[in-house]
Amino acid sequence: MADPLTSRLSWPTRIAYGAGIAPETWKSSGWDLFVLFYYTQVLGLPGTLTGAAIAAALAVDAVTDPLVGMWSDNLRRAPLGRRHTLMAASILPFAGAFAALFMPPAGLGGFQLFLWLLCFAVITRIGITLWTIPFYAVGVELSREPEERSRLIAIRTIGSNAARFSLTWAAFTFFFVASPQYPRGQLNPAAYPGFGLAIALAATLVMVVTIAATRRPLQRIHDAESPAAYPRLPLGTVFRQFLPTIRLTPNIYIVIAVTLAVFAVLSTSNVLTLHLSTYYWQLEGPQIRDVQLAQVPGTIIAALLATRVIRRLDKKRTMIAGVAGFCACVLLPVLLPMLGALPPPGTPELARALMAFQFLEGLTYGSFLVATGATAADIADEHEANTGRPQQGALPGITFFCTKASSAAINLAVGVLLDLVRFPVGAKVADVPQDKVAQLAVFTVVVVSSAALLLVWVISRYDISADKQARINERLRALRAGVGPGAPAAAGAATLPAATAPATAPGGSPAA
Repeated sequence: MADPLTSRLSWPTRIAYGAGIAPETWKSSGWDLFVLFYYTQVLGLPGTLTGAAIAAALAVDAVTDPLVGMWSDNLRRAPLGRRHTLMAASILPFAGAFAALFMPPAGLGGFQLFLWLLCFAVITRIGITLWTIPFYAVGVELSREPEERSRLIAIRTIGSNAARFSLTWAAFTFFFVASPQYPRGQLNPAAYPGFGLAIALAATLVMVVTIAATRRPLQRIHDAESPAAYPRLPLGTVFRQFLPTIRLTPNIYIVIAVTLAVFAVLSTSNVLTLHLSTYYWQLEGPQIRDVQLAQVPGTIIAALLATRVIRRLDKKRTMIAGVAGFCACVLLPVLLPMLGALPPPGTPELARALMAFQFLEGLTYGSFLVATGATAADIADEHEANTGRPQQGALPGITFFCTKASSAAINLAVGVLLDLVRFPVGAKVADVPQDKVAQLAVFTVVVVSSAALLLVWVISRYDISADKQARINERLRALRAGVGPGAPAAAGAATLPAATAPATAPGGSPAA
């Protein structure tokens, strides 16, 4: 009988899992590209109120992420299993709230508009958390075989980029199109309700298909677990026990630091994309679409080649090279115009140069994304081996907590910045003073360059290797055979040095 920990997956299962990232990607891309821009530049809500509402929603979401992860890990006798039950429960709240975000009733005053944004932002974020955290845990549990795991994450990366491509292409092809009244379609308030509804309906369809296609393969893996391996504990007990056990796996501190820094870069770039594209680079709607889409083929190529690159360089070197190149490709298109080193704003030559940077950004970030995803899955296994309990939901919960915390800080900072510089609302490009636009560019340069230096140093501190993962898999086999959780964790102290290393700072170097 094939070992469920290391068995190969069928292509339908792989593809169904890869497609399942689309709702999270559509939420993230739609949120980052359009929500702050829509409420500030189109509806006229002050930037500080908009940033505060988004930050508050992200803060609530950040708290729920680890709770949902631990709940999913500890869920027993659920109708669709410990992962898919929560995923199914997410569909209606997420889809309904996401559509409502872009359909505020006409005539709402400033504070009423703030409350509308806050309410449906919170529901949207909690709804997608119920999907995404168990979904990532599904990806960890479907296979522990290193090459199969890297392949699965590569397919998820391709799925994410296909989803991003579809959202950006559809947004600027069908919804945010130029008209005599709105030459730049992203300033047209009538375009947003249809856009939000279309994304909500597409996400619902993908969610249903993903659950139907991945439930049976995962259930076979869960059925192979001994009932004594993971006894159910009260959720409060699981939560109280989890945080103190982080010290057993110092790699988790590094995951936290990397996630915070990466999402500082991503959030800064994404939240200001429409502001910079419209007022700094002065692109038309089709140009914005083409520039954004240029990243997708680069990321897909990187994902297809990722397993070979990781095999040649190893995961740590792939992450360092990828994140350094990614940050450079985000930074240079903003920095070089200040030095007069790119074509003038609004020209086809500038659009082509930005497309080249976006393609390279996708190529470098795709490599980083696959390597870091495989590393995070390995560390989830390591923590399960060190503690004797499944952590495939809790660890993504912690990392998503960090993404939301970082994104909340950036959204609030950008909102306050827009008010501080008195950035005009709904103004034509020619009417916006360039010194105000330059301040947004300087903010981007400072955040991205600082985060890039931190990332390269922190990633170099990871304690990961193929030999270590093989020892982890041996201990997980013992756990699933029904050995009590205390014994494997104790035994592992002798075989996995990182499990007994003292927890220092995020950059601490556990014994190799």
